[in-house]
Amino acid sequence: MAMTKAEIVERIYEKVEKDGFSKKDAAEVVESIREAGGVSSLAHAVWYKDPDGVVEELVERGLDAIEVFHPDHGESEVERFSKLARKFRLLSTAGSDYHGIEEKGKAPGSVTGGREMLDALERLREGRP
Repeated sequence: MAMTKAEIVERIYEKVEKDGFSKKDAAEVVESIREAGGVSSLAHAVWYKDPDGVVEELVERGLDAIEVFHPDHGESEVERFSKLARKFRLLSTAGSDYHGIEEKGKAPGSVTGGREMLDALERLREGRP
């Protein structure tokens, strides 16, 4: 039976409490999210020096999705990350990168992925132990 969102968050916090608040690399974070029954998405891949290499490494550790739609992404970045998603069979995600202050197109609702994207993420999460 799939866990609820609250149960997943509780499981993540239990793991953090047990392991402590240490800085972990992205691969460890991806594994922890999967172990907790969550779905991981790599955000801000455009900012990495070697996004393709990062994605390939994280896919080996269980990465589920990549942020394709973001205010900093032009058409070429959307196409690049869409191709990566297809290549590694990842879900595509969207994010506004809003952190409380509106800047350069980063505002609530400025980037949306649609109902299909959310449904795909939910189906994946529901299939997790």
